[in-house]
Amino acid sequence: MEFLFYWFMRKLFYLLLGLLVIAGCSSRQNEYNDVETISIQVSDTASNMSAFERFDFVKLEMTSESLLPDIAKVVTTDDRIYVLSMMDARIFIFSNSGKFINNLKRGQGPGEVIFVSDMDVVGDNLFVLDNYRNVHKYDLDGNYIEDVFSSEEPYFSFKYSDSGIMLFDPYINRKSNHMIRLVKDGSKTDVLPKEETLKDANFIHYNFCNGDYISWPLCDTIYQTKDASITPRYAVRFDEKNFFDMKKSQTFTFDEICEMNQDKTLCRWICDVAPYEGGLYFAYRYGKPYYVKYEEGKVNVYTKLAEELPESINASVGNQGSEMIYACRADDLIAYKEEMLSENKELNHDVYKSLGSDDNPVLLFFDLDR
Repeated sequence: MEFLFYWFMRKLFYLLLGLLVIAGCSSRQNEYNDVETISIQVSDTASNMSAFERFDFVKLEMTSESLLPDIAKVVTTDDRIYVLSMMDARIFIFSNSGKFINNLKRGQGPGEVIFVSDMDVVGDNLFVLDNYRNVHKYDLDGNYIEDVFSSEEPYFSFKYSDSGIMLFDPYINRKSNHMIRLVKDGSKTDVLPKEETLKDANFIHYNFCNGDYISWPLCDTIYQTKDASITPRYAVRFDEKNFFDMKKSQTFTFDEICEMNQDKTLCRWICDVAPYEGGLYFAYRYGKPYYVKYEEGKVNVYTKLAEELPESINASVGNQGSEMIYACRADDLIAYKEEMLSENKELNHDVYKSLGSDDNPVLLFFDLDR
């Protein structure tokens, strides 16, 4: 049974690897007040444009206790980097320079974790969602303090604050009819009904909430939390064949969603949604990833993250303020460097220095306000 569980989680993980995207847009007000429609005209997408001119990076130290098979989510503070691995299903703590500090031990004793699916840092504490139901509290070095919340129903992601907890269910609980549960002062409020056509299409999504914006890849509406309520803020529309129109009249299974992820003629998977001082950033996939910066009703569309990086980089693993965080496998960086050298092109960025194919994935930081 345990083997089947981890096999299923790995299958979900490979579905997540396809979630990236974006193209060209214009906006107008739709029939709802305060909801902007972002119309993506795929044929107008420019090519060979980079969303970012520069990026910073951190190489994560690899020891016998910090071997990362993957990076699913990253949260940072001024002096700490918290890395969640989906394949290992626990949290690894590094300094902001990448030196390994600690990890959360697996087990069923006090402070140990069974299967971590999400984490959040608030003030001087690390909060962890374990076994889809329990929220544990640690200090910033990973020392256990106490359990702060327990749910009878499973949730995959959460957002913690001193005033309450927001729990996100990406269709993993077939008995519930809501996407989000708000828990505050002991009371529970369920919001955003699940779509009937996706009832069998459970998926993985780690960063459903960024600032006061809420989004997930199988939905073309971006929501905003305001005055203790969750309301639509942006509606993304495509002029080409897209998953979001299809799901209005067709029911999808998990396997069908996986197959659809290989369809290069289908617009899909809105992700990496992040507000910043200049506007809104997000991504979608149409054969390959596209990246969008939406500013004052105008959309700039980019076909790659940065000039000196491979296109194999998938969805972002986190965001802090205006900074987007992506991860790239070391062997993918090495392969890209060799490919460029074979074409007599030099890659001079420091990220390519002292790389080993067996190194931990490298974290890449992009500042939207830069």
